[in-house]
Amino acid sequence: DAQESRGLGDVYKRQAPYNVKSAQVVYNRFRPRQSRGFAFVDFHSKQDQEKAMAEKNGTELMGRTLNVTSTYF
Repeated sequence: DAQESRGLGDVYKRQAPYNVKSAQVVYNRFRPRQSRGFAFVDFHSKQDQEKAMAEKNGTELMGRTLNVTSTYF
């Protein structure tokens, strides 16, 4: 859902000044309104990515604990 993905991006923008390029929540293929429990957030800089990972990993969002990792090596 595009609105939920925008909401996720807004969380990163509001809570800290991360420069978010895009955010995409991944949904269940068979239940389109149900999140699969993970998302991809793309940042404009490596520094913003590292800062978000350090500050958000282990925090809570909407009753769920965030596990923030990098897909880049």
